[in-house]
Amino acid sequence: MIEAAAVTATFDVDCSRATLKLKHLRKHRNRGTAHLTTKVGLAGVVSLRGSKKIKRYSRKVGAGKARLKVRPRGRFAKRLKRRGRLTVRVKVLYRPAAGCLKRTRIRKFTLVRRR
Repeated sequence: MIEAAAVTATFDVDCSRATLKLKHLRKHRNRGTAHLTTKVGLAGVVSLRGSKKIKRYSRKVGAGKARLKVRPRGRFAKRLKRRGRLTVRVKVLYRPAAGCLKRTRIRKFTLVRRR
């Protein structure tokens, strides 16, 4: 009689390559928004979170650069429109698809909107 054997395959992933770097921030002063450029080492999901002031944003990315939208929300968008400036604290989370540990970076900057 022939018995079925279970086959298990393991893949070695170099988790030292699962890095997250925050690059430059490009402000769109006419709209009051910005784009934050990040650089990731492996494919995965990059999320942008923060306080109540900004909208959450998440996207799947491959290895390389990824642009994240930074947009104010609700009453803070109105405040930005009235005052012209809004200071936000952004948390960028990176979850590699390979099962490595997630990475987090925090950055604080000011959104500007021309009147």
